Amino acid sequence: MARIGCLAVVSMIVWTLAGCEEPIKDDARFHLDPAMTAKATGEGFATPDAAEVDMVETLAASRTQYRVNLEALQKYYVAKGNVIKRQWAEKEMRMLGEMPQYRYLSAPESVMTKLKATDSIQAADELYDSAMKAYNSRFLFLFVDGSKYRLALNRFLLLLSQYPSSDKADDATFRCGTIYEYFGDYEIAATCYQRAYQWNETTPYPARYRAALLLDDKLHLRAEATTLYQLALEKESLTKDETEKVQQRIYELTHTTGAAPAPAASPK
Repeated sequence: MARIGCLAVVSMIVWTLAGCEEPIKDDARFHLDPAMTAKATGEGFATPDAAEVDMVETLAASRTQYRVNLEALQKYYVAKGNVIKRQWAEKEMRMLGEMPQYRYLSAPESVMTKLKATDSIQAADELYDSAMKAYNSRFLFLFVDGSKYRLALNRFLLLLSQYPSSDKADDATFRCGTIYEYFGDYEIAATCYQRAYQWNETTPYPARYRAALLLDDKLHLRAEATTLYQLALEKESLTKDETEKVQQRIYELTHTTGAAPAPAASPK
């Protein structure tokens, strides 16, 4: 037994000294599943599907038509001099204004996934600069000023709504992800991070890595998180510390009986 233990220790030392490139390259746990990769780069994980988008759009259209019909009915009763029914319509209009109406989908959730952030648009650039000014002023001494974050978020979302093909779209949606994550809206944040690399495959931000962390730690979608961790290793410029953590987490998520321990990571 002692001899076997010594051999295991020696093997680990040799593996570490040899570096991590070949073990990782040859280890099946770091190989990408084509189907999961296609889903990650296509619709994404934990993102609104087409049915939800359609229902939300139908609801929004119904709300608009309801208001139009109510306003028309109110004008009709005014013209007819029907005081009682006019008052009913006016009261219903006031109640309509007081009733909370949720958007259900943010701009990154509702915009097409096949969109490409390639167009240079001056108005979008100016809006992005304005949003970043608020974003960068979010710190008040050692605290985060939530109002600055919300102001930045509104401007980023406006950019995505008005100029979805702008080359600033991936920048804006990544920033939206950090803000939503700060406020605890993890599903929306994960969608934002995924949109960043879906709209710009070479985005400079660690979008796959950040999405993987949320899918893993907050949403408990471990298989999906594994795919994004693998893609992050392949496509993103992670720090040495991040690389080591991702490698270790992939080993943990894909652990099988008798699996070898994760090798030490080498700097990129």
